[in-house]
Amino acid sequence: MCVVGSDYFATRGSLPAVAVHVAESVRELRRRGAFPRHACVNIDVGPAEETLDVLVEGLSANTESDLDEAMTALRALSELAAGANVVEIDGTGPPLFLPRILAVDDNGTPFAGAVGVSIGRIRPMVGARRRARRRHR
Repeated sequence: MCVVGSDYFATRGSLPAVAVHVAESVRELRRRGAFPRHACVNIDVGPAEETLDVLVEGLSANTESDLDEAMTALRALSELAAGANVVEIDGTGPPLFLPRILAVDDNGTPFAGAVGVSIGRIRPMVGARRRARRRHR
């Protein structure tokens, strides 16, 4: 049994497709005013397509309201990435991918981050997750 995000089926377990989906979703959130306009989001697929590396620039932790804005952005990115993931609930295998999201200041120093794996319904997809992982290696 697996936790399967609602966007997994749209991306078909392809990490490059997840990266595109997250970027498009950020644009939509920004258009609706639900994501900081001045935040620059860089999304990269890590080695062996096992990590989704997201770097957020243009935000800061200088004041409490700045940090709140950064945390709002990190939560949104984490939810978007987690919604496309698949994780076996018994822990017998790794997640489809590991989202690593960092907010960095103007000097490139990380000041906030999120590392998460999945949010979604429980479904019997163990075989499907493994097939998707092999297909994209």
